[in-house]
Amino acid sequence: MDFIRRFIMELHTFFPTIHPTDDFEVVLGRLMECLDWTIAAYRSYFSLTAGSNYTTVCTLVFLTITQGVRLLYSQLTAEQLQTLVEVVGPCTFTVVTAVPSFGVIVIPIM
Repeated sequence: MDFIRRFIMELHTFFPTIHPTDDFEVVLGRLMECLDWTIAAYRSYFSLTAGSNYTTVCTLVFLTITQGVRLLYSQLTAEQLQTLVEVVGPCTFTVVTAVPSFGVIVIPIM
């Protein structure tokens, strides 16, 4: 179990804890980059899931969630993102923004 936890925490799709002094232009850019990478990964799974309807449906669900999150965050300015992080807390924000990336790990296991 410890190996799995260390593996997940080292993935580049998880964000480091955000501190109030961070430049939120950079944070927003990194967030968009990671969400774009995640969307590309989900799209590539469609070529791998031949014959498995369950995996295809799961991929579609995670892809829809990720594209929705990307659409919402892409409309924020750096100041609005900073306000959001201050309201929910940096640790909660980090976990919530990592949720769309969980499917990148889960779907190939199915």
